[in-house]
Amino acid sequence: MLEKATGMSEPVVGLESFIPSRQPAQPEQPTTEDLLTKGAQWLSEIKKASVELRQMYEKEQTKKPKENQTDRLVQNVSGMISDEAAQRREAFITRRAETSPSTYAPDRPAPRRTITGSDAPTPGYGEISQKQMESIVRSEAEARGIDPDVAVAIFYSEGAGAYQSQIARSGAGAHGGKEASFGPFQLYTGGGLGNKYEQATGRSLLEDNTIDGVTNQIRFALDAAVDSGWSPWYGRKTAGVGVRDGLGNAKKIGNWS
Repeated sequence: MLEKATGMSEPVVGLESFIPSRQPAQPEQPTTEDLLTKGAQWLSEIKKASVELRQMYEKEQTKKPKENQTDRLVQNVSGMISDEAAQRREAFITRRAETSPSTYAPDRPAPRRTITGSDAPTPGYGEISQKQMESIVRSEAEARGIDPDVAVAIFYSEGAGAYQSQIARSGAGAHGGKEASFGPFQLYTGGGLGNKYEQATGRSLLEDNTIDGVTNQIRFALDAAVDSGWSPWYGRKTAGVGVRDGLGNAKKIGNWS
């Protein structure tokens, strides 16, 4: 066509200079808004992956055997016992090996042991000492035909250290941030012997920390042990006491009010 238009057979020199050259397209630079959008997408994907990993972990955990709650409570109680009480517990276990509690009979009084508890006032009990409480426990146990050494071992593994349990707890079955168990035998008011005690006596364990109240609680607890054994007291495992140890010929007296 160019030849016909110009009448020339030779190409026009320099004509390409009038045709604009085509430059390669430059990539667009992302804007700040684009970067923020992309970052939000990445963050969303990371969160999603995190949730999935967490769900997988929890699913694996449910396949593992759950920790026995009773054993955990026993461990907590064990940690609360003083070195003095631990030594007393070992002495009791040794004595029991020498003379089985099952041989104890009410018509043959057990030899009275030396009371070795502290003379100092016990936390939460006012002026009442461990020695006073141990003496009452022994006397009331013997009156029922219960091996007094067994009853004392339970006492030292339960409420000998403080009137209220020192195990941290909240919600139901708690009082003041600690387990709602009170007295020498830690009567539990969250659905245990503490509730039965309060209903039967009309007393409040929150205010029953006098010598009369403590004696009443010991009598009530030992009568309960005659009926159900030592099973309500988790401290029995720490003390090395079996459910019916020292209770073979025991009888209730009902001298509490």
